[in-house]
Amino acid sequence: MAPEDKTNCVLGTENKTRIDNLDREVTEIKLNHTRDKIELFKIITEIRDKLLGRPSWVVLFIMAAMSSALVGLVIIIMTHAMDK
Repeated sequence: MAPEDKTNCVLGTENKTRIDNLDREVTEIKLNHTRDKIELFKIITEIRDKLLGRPSWVVLFIMAAMSSALVGLVIIIMTHAMDK
């Protein structure tokens, strides 16, 4: 085979086309992955911010204790009001 035959090889041209297509697909996959990763981090950040916005356990415990005390006082007042 002469050297000029290697440059016009049909199999070589077909393989080059396949490699170019694979390179294009890999580049597209990398771009999609980067875009999806950025979107996922945005979603995680939004969820974190919403969870950090809720009251702490101490605040919830104090609110529960105060509401229980209020209900107890209402019951005591109603009981005394009904006795008279």
